[in-house]
Amino acid sequence: MTWRWEYEPDEGTVAGGAPAGFLAEVEKMADELVRAAEVLHLHGPGYQDADEGAKYAFVAGGFFVYMVTPRSELLTIWQVTPNPLPLTTRRSFGRWGLTRPAARFQSREEFMQA
Repeated sequence: MTWRWEYEPDEGTVAGGAPAGFLAEVEKMADELVRAAEVLHLHGPGYQDADEGAKYAFVAGGFFVYMVTPRSELLTIWQVTPNPLPLTTRRSFGRWGLTRPAARFQSREEFMQA
């Protein structure tokens, strides 16, 4: 068996309608996560602990929800969420990179009070 990733239940259901550039970033990150899981779980089929559960990965243009299943040597992508606004209309605040529409807030203080 070899490590791989796939959409769950299928690509059309999970990623249908998402921008192609965003999906390319999702697939690139999925490849990297598979390589990391392969190194972390060297004996994947013999893995005895509980799965780690759902995790979030942030990429240019949005984020996606995935889960690593070591026993199956599989990373499944459950949901992809592209950003609803173009990056040119967004403003980032704070070290967490939180974003809100730029027109809504005039200052950091106003953003933090919202």
